[in-house]
Amino acid sequence: MMNKQIAAVLGLALMLTTCGNNDNTAPDMSVTESETITEISAESETASETASETTAEVSEETLAETEAVTEDITEASSEEQETENTADYRDAYKAKLIEVMYDENATSPSFDLFDMDNDGIPELFMSIDNYHAAGVFAYTFKNGTLVNLSGGNTTFGSYGEAAVSADGYLTSGYMGMGMTSDYFYKLEGDKLVLKKSIVSEEFPDPTDDEPYHFSLKYKVNDEYVTEEEYNSAFDEYDAHDWVTVGRGTIISVANIDSVLYAE
Repeated sequence: MMNKQIAAVLGLALMLTTCGNNDNTAPDMSVTESETITEISAESETASETASETTAEVSEETLAETEAVTEDITEASSEEQETENTADYRDAYKAKLIEVMYDENATSPSFDLFDMDNDGIPELFMSIDNYHAAGVFAYTFKNGTLVNLSGGNTTFGSYGEAAVSADGYLTSGYMGMGMTSDYFYKLEGDKLVLKKSIVSEEFPDPTDDEPYHFSLKYKVNDEYVTEEEYNSAFDEYDAHDWVTVGRGTIISVANIDSVLYAE
């Protein structure tokens, strides 16, 4: 009987020990699984960050490459357009010069090129002769078209000459019939706009002693002024570097090609 009791006690102790071991093992497994999940999550985040960084780097590289290609295309297009414009203005000017060369009224036609607005395309100035009343015809090339800056048949200057400056001004002077006139124009787009007119006029002012005496009167922009005001009206234009145009090169086929298509 005693042996059975001892066996029962030992069996109970063994069962309790087994249960205790099972209880202690379960928490350890839970911690291990939690740590594993955390590690996997961290690895996923790292991989995601790496992928994002890689994507950002690729995007930046792609954007830089795209911008470089776009810039190259734009530059090539601009150069091509500039080349076309250059060729077009030369062809247009040549056609006009050939037309004048065969004009029966053009006894001694001449021309000059001068870039008044620094756009890379020079303006064309030409005259049919160098007599007193012969003025200068002025042309420019805008938007693929030859533009007459002279306003129809109007010309500038006299003796086949006028003067221009690199900052866009043209001066036109004329003397005759007791009048001296100076007109100052500014190139604005495809027009020469009159900015100031300065005129002196002789008027008969007979006296008993001098029946053919004349007196001078002065105007600036069609308003009478004193002689001092007349003289000072020229001051603002004295600083310009004027270049004479209109009679530089005699118009001939050889000269046209030599000047227009010179490298």
